[in-house]
Amino acid sequence: MKNKTSHFSISNALWLLLFLLISICYLTGLDSLYLPSNGDEMVYSRIARLTAQSGHWLPLVSDLDHMRNTKPPLLFWQAMLAGDWGQHWDLARLRLPAVVYSLLIATCVGWTTWLAARQKDLAIISACVYLAFFSSFRYGRPYLTSAAETFWLALPMWGLLWRQLQRTTQTEAQALKQPLVLPGWPLLTLWGLAWGLGLAYKSFALIAPAGASLWCAMLLMHRNGSWSRVANITVRAAWCGVVGLSVFGLWFVLDPQPQAVWHEFVVGENAGKLATSASPWSVTVKDVLVQALATVENGGLLAGLVLGLMVVGMQALVTGSALTPALSQGKGEKDGDKSLPSWLAPALVAWLLVWGIVFCLPSQRSARYVIPAMPALAVLVALYWHRLARCWFIVTFVLSLPVLLLLGRIAQSLWAQGIATGLETFVALMAFAVGVLAVLGGLFTPRWTRASALVTVAAVYALLNSTLAPLSGPAGRFTLPAGALAPNALIAVPSTFNAQYERYQYLLPNAATQRLNPYSPKTESPQAPQLPELLQTHDAVVWQQTGGQNTPACAQPQSAPPQPTTCRILSVRWDIKTRHQPGEIHVGNMLYPEQWLLRREWVLVRSN
Repeated sequence: MKNKTSHFSISNALWLLLFLLISICYLTGLDSLYLPSNGDEMVYSRIARLTAQSGHWLPLVSDLDHMRNTKPPLLFWQAMLAGDWGQHWDLARLRLPAVVYSLLIATCVGWTTWLAARQKDLAIISACVYLAFFSSFRYGRPYLTSAAETFWLALPMWGLLWRQLQRTTQTEAQALKQPLVLPGWPLLTLWGLAWGLGLAYKSFALIAPAGASLWCAMLLMHRNGSWSRVANITVRAAWCGVVGLSVFGLWFVLDPQPQAVWHEFVVGENAGKLATSASPWSVTVKDVLVQALATVENGGLLAGLVLGLMVVGMQALVTGSALTPALSQGKGEKDGDKSLPSWLAPALVAWLLVWGIVFCLPSQRSARYVIPAMPALAVLVALYWHRLARCWFIVTFVLSLPVLLLLGRIAQSLWAQGIATGLETFVALMAFAVGVLAVLGGLFTPRWTRASALVTVAAVYALLNSTLAPLSGPAGRFTLPAGALAPNALIAVPSTFNAQYERYQYLLPNAATQRLNPYSPKTESPQAPQLPELLQTHDAVVWQQTGGQNTPACAQPQSAPPQPTTCRILSVRWDIKTRHQPGEIHVGNMLYPEQWLLRREWVLVRSN
């Protein structure tokens, strides 16, 4: 029979185009302060900047007593190099390495799927699925990222899968005649070095799920092995772990303050998370359920596909059938299953389960802790792409349509208020139109449903980037007159979370030459006496709009009551409110984002 996958079809080209479009969504908007990210991004950006200013790789430098050695140094060294040791310090430069890592992971996902299925469309689909996961989009672009450790910790697993898949022939019967050849010690050492780099981005504790995943995968590839083979596999996985931990241990050797590293990172940041109110190892049913649904949460708009995959897996367990996918629509399962080894799906499932089980133990649990296993989920979704029922893809449309409508309304509101330009609004509306058309096409044309689901998610991400774009331009940044503030001026800036005042390094011109002093805004009494006090004790104050006033009371010619200190506005910008009071957002004003989403920020100086 002629191999239908030997040529690059039109459908392959369209899938590749979708992959390129999603990749563009990852590469655009990197200078935005409002892209989905981790709330601690500014904390670690500040530590990296202060360390770069010190001129030394180590020790890490921080002016936050409770946050310094809370992450290994490789995360900060990456930023220091990307920002040219502070010479070109901007968010786009700091975040670009994270995007490169994310795209490399997507490439590894696609290559693994290709080796397994030998179908170009499924390979590209798997890469698109990985980038379409909300966990990838949220934590695979900011500076404080999960992409780096995901790449390095997964590299040995990819290497193991690739070695065995390349040896697998077209039929399972022939594949079983080719027993697993365990990797040699040089290759194991390289895998250990890769693990070490991953640990040096996040934590030595990640060696547990990474090592257990590799160990399970090797066992599943050789399920009929003897106890001596099991011991051999265990020793080899342990060697990788020893090498990885040795690389991480260099931090203690290179840092001139190893005791601080021990107390702040090992004891405070890691051991502290194992403590609970009851027992250090107590795990409740609720904890297990939360971790079981972590992959669904990470899937975001593709949560339906993750749930559908779980249903297929449960059906296989109940019926006792093998976890072998039907690779292509129109083929019988018997024909489609021939090209996949029986160990592949169980190995990928084990990768997911190990990470979920391990992170049931810490007292602090989060869906983002299982992100390093999401590449395995992307491969599984692609391999089961044609077996998943259509209803699971429709979930994507149900979740995406309200998001499209809300983002489209926000884009229109930004244009109405003169914040967005006509071109920016046009791009946003084009993304909105593509998203709505994809939803309608997927709902009413069954043969378009699967492709439309990924197109819809790509349109949501493109619309989000284009909606936020105006706030990364002149409307969202301060512009100060030349000489308005002297070098080393003391500027009061609002901060409601850990080191959020660091964001003004990217908003204020020449912020590196100024002294930024954070203050906590008092929302219960917005007009007095906080602002007059700040104006008296600082050279300038960044003040956020509260209520409906278009200018701060101290800058109004006639204010009631009269202000004890008058002020002058040097610059104004538009800001997005990230924290809201109870009842501030409700059904009545949901379609009027100017009432609850946007606010002004002013740079004020005393005028008397």
